[in-house]
Parts: sequence; structure tokens; C-alpha cells
Amino acid sequence: MEGKENKPGILSCIIKGPGPVYKLPTLVGYNGHDPSRYRNPAYSIRARTDIKASVIGPGPHYNVRNLTKSGSDNPPAYTIRGRKAWISEYKIVLS
Repeated sequence: MEGKENKPGILSCIIKGPGPVYKLPTLVGYNGHDPSRYRNPAYSIRARTDIKASVIGPGPHYNVRNLTKSGSDNPPAYTIRGRKAWISEYKIVLS
């Protein structure tokens, strides 16, 4: 066991990439800029101009107009359908 020493492995940060071997034209600035690419930036840093709606308070953010303490406040739903047709469907005989 004395004759063999363990060498540390190669770290990935030491290995150099191909980087400048390809000699690609730069995409930043005007000198030597790649003509096949746009010169303008991909994004801009500016202030937001849209005005956000002001929040009045911590109230509900949904419609509570038809709600009461005992449930929803809905009026009775009437139909235009005649009563005679409804009775004949269920075969109720009126005397």
C-alpha cells in the first residue's frame, strides 16, 4: 500500500473550451459586428409607462352584489312556456 499514491482527478473548471478557436464575429458593439445579426439589443431598460389600477382597500376582489348572509339573492325564474304543455308531459289529469 505504500508504493501507490492516489492522484486527484482533473477538475472540470481546468479544462478549457474551444472558445476563440472559431473566430466568430462579435455581436456586441459596432467594430467587427456580425452583419447577419441585428445590432439592437434584445431588451431595453426603461421605466414602465403603463398606469396600474389603484387598489382602494383590502375588500373582496370578486362580485358580491347578489350575495346575502343566507346565500345568493336570485329572483324566481319564470318561463314563457304554457302550463297546458307542461301538464300533458307528465300526464296529469285535471278534474
